[in-house]
Amino acid sequence: MRKIILIGLFLLFLQAPCMAGDFVVEYVKENYRETRLPASYDPVIYHSIQVTSDAGPKLLILKGDDYHYRKWLRQYIAQGKQFIAQIPDDKDDLFISSRAFELDITDLHPVNLTLYRKGQEKARSNKSGLNLDADPFKPGGLDTGAAARKEKLALEKAAKEKKAGLKQKKTIDQAKEKAARKRLSKDKEKQALKKQQERARKQKQQEQLKNEQAEKLKQALERQQQEHENFLASLAQKRAAEEERRKQEMEQRWLELKARLLEDDRLRNMEIGERNREIQRRWQQLQLQYGFY
Repeated sequence: MRKIILIGLFLLFLQAPCMAGDFVVEYVKENYRETRLPASYDPVIYHSIQVTSDAGPKLLILKGDDYHYRKWLRQYIAQGKQFIAQIPDDKDDLFISSRAFELDITDLHPVNLTLYRKGQEKARSNKSGLNLDADPFKPGGLDTGAAARKEKLALEKAAKEKKAGLKQKKTIDQAKEKAARKRLSKDKEKQALKKQQERARKQKQQEQLKNEQAEKLKQALERQQQEHENFLASLAQKRAAEEERRKQEMEQRWLELKARLLEDDRLRNMEIGERNREIQRRWQQLQLQYGFY
């Protein structure tokens, strides 16, 4: 009796710290960014995961230099979504009240939540089955001898009946499930056909949209090409007109220069008297033209 009580107390003290600081969390989203220091190229990592827990949604900011554990944990996140976060006993209230909580990377442990909860239920059932305060020498205390065998037989009988009932229930459930699958098969076929038609319609719309976009792009390119050709044509016309104008100006200047040269030659070839008479005649023309004497 004393041995059983001591074992029970030892188990209670052993489980108390773990339950106080362990929180089951489920993964929602990961945020990861890694950079390098300029000189030493040491990794500088920001790593956090958004989770849901019994204390509400949390942002776990993962600290620590264990790069290999962090890499392994990120590989696990791609498959498993459930963890146990080990929170120090003095920070339980802070974890519950905080929305963002800093946690060492090695304090986050992957777990199969289904198996974990089954283990919890089994531990609770075993714990509830022990009556550590019972007196073995009183009726209703710890079962020994015939009473224990009787209770064992009763438990085995109840287990067999429960097993038979479960088997019968399983058979009924299987029949119901089979009928439900038959009913759902037609619905699934209809839904699959509907989804296929919807995908075909969406694909047709996407192809039509792509064709319209391609046609608009083609028209835009053709319009741009036409505008470019018109610009080049107008530029060529302007250059041709400018060249023609410059050519005419050069010809006009050459004619004026030629006329002046011919006039100078004519004056030089004139005799002195004729030159004087010509000068006198021009002087008179100027006097008549401008009215001065």
